[in-house]
Amino acid sequence: MKSDSVLDVAMNYSLLKHIADHKDETLYISDLRRVVSSYAALNELLDLMQSHQMIRIDEQTTPRRMRIISITPKGENIIKQLQKIDDAISQPR
Repeated sequence: MKSDSVLDVAMNYSLLKHIADHKDETLYISDLRRVVSSYAALNELLDLMQSHQMIRIDEQTTPRRMRIISITPKGENIIKQLQKIDDAISQPR
């Protein structure tokens, strides 16, 4: 059974963090293959994140068709919250 929850997707944090870390750069799907090597899985994650308004995908048609990925303010807020959680978990006892 497929879930529509972004939190159920294992690679979402790494992918969203990578997009956030490179927000001042032009990111293409090919740049994100370093984080998620499967093209099908990457597209599924991107579509899911876009449907939850965490990222924006813009189409560039010249000189060839490319998809440009950028993080939204909602996505930035989510990554900040997730980073706080990750930091709290990583704290030594």
